[in-house]
Amino acid sequence: MTGKAQRTKLKKEMKMRKQINAIFAVCAMMLGIIMAGCGSSNVNHAVTANAVTGVAAFGAPISGTVTLRDASVPPKVVTTTTRTDGQFVVNTNGLTPPYILTVSWPDQSGANQLYSFAEGQGRTNIN
Repeated sequence: MTGKAQRTKLKKEMKMRKQINAIFAVCAMMLGIIMAGCGSSNVNHAVTANAVTGVAAFGAPISGTVTLRDASVPPKVVTTTTRTDGQFVVNTNGLTPPYILTVSWPDQSGANQLYSFAEGQGRTNIN
């Protein structure tokens, strides 16, 4: 191989390495962006495997009582209270999906209620 051919081959290899490095950099940035979206929440995921979790809000977080009714006859009823940020966790061990959720809270206008439906365990917001 002549000197000119070797230089041409070396230039092509260097160009290819730059392209591979650029592709690697773009992939690393995309992975970083994707992983940033997988951040942790304040909900304990060990608890949520057999639970309905969510946020109760009506323009602002609701501080109230969440009631979950299951599909059994007669329905089993479980209640919990929301945190100040409206988050709630209701344990569904021994319950039959689907579920009807109600959040109840008082304010200056009187008693209020909102309803929601959950097909099963997981995240369901009440709003």
